[in-house]
Amino acid sequence: MNRLTTARERSMRGSGLQRALRIGAILFIVAALLVWLLFGEPGVFGRFNTLGFAFCHQLPTRTPSFGGVACPLCYRCSGLFLGIAVGFSLFRRRAVSFRSLLGPVPMIGAVSAIGFYAFDGMKNLNRSALLSDLYPDRPIIRCLSGFGLGVWVGWILTLMLREFTEPGRFSAGRRIRWRDLLIALCLSIAGVYLLVNADPRWIPIQRAFGLTLGLVPVTVTGALFFVLLSAMDRLIRFAREPLPVWDRVLGAAALTALFVGSMIVFRYQVAGGWVREISAFR
Repeated sequence: MNRLTTARERSMRGSGLQRALRIGAILFIVAALLVWLLFGEPGVFGRFNTLGFAFCHQLPTRTPSFGGVACPLCYRCSGLFLGIAVGFSLFRRRAVSFRSLLGPVPMIGAVSAIGFYAFDGMKNLNRSALLSDLYPDRPIIRCLSGFGLGVWVGWILTLMLREFTEPGRFSAGRRIRWRDLLIALCLSIAGVYLLVNADPRWIPIQRAFGLTLGLVPVTVTGALFFVLLSAMDRLIRFAREPLPVWDRVLGAAALTALFVGSMIVFRYQVAGGWVREISAFR
């Protein structure tokens, strides 16, 4: 009887602590949203630029602009997070695994994507005349250098999320077919076109696309924190029940708000305001 009472008391204490953590996380997220709305850059586009400020240098000369409105991410970062979104949509319900990453095609693709991303970034630092003269510095090349790496990162992110959500849902996933690759290719071409072509006919769509793209880094950060919390929960769980998925989502959202807010405050203090043209972030 005493053992049953003790177990029940522990369960009640645990549920009470869990409830308090939920309420605290919700209050923190609401407070972070209010601070973002009240103290971010003015206007709808300014608010989204504030979010992008945490992830990207946003140098005006290297950032897409649609009808005088800047995208929250530069060309390279836009390509990177567009690639992550396309990669996630391509692989999320397909029969791929971590073992498939070790195949020759994925490995060659990964090394090529990482190498091109790093090389193009180093070239555009203009530290070497030999490298700078190899090919012109164009927005399309910046986008593609980020996009190739983004697709590979999207694959990795998909596999990590599968590991900690519902693995059974994906065990029967079909293999990637030519139709899947064609859809991904069409999405990629459309996304890159909207980024690098300032066509007056498409300005409203380009602005909406830019704002949507500005939310991808926040979503990716939240997904990584979700994976981290899930891994920690699995590591220290022992005999306890696993944390519900929504508790992990709530915790990941709170950590994301803390991380993004900290990065924005840090950059704002270093730059002395919403300043992009400074050498420290080139």
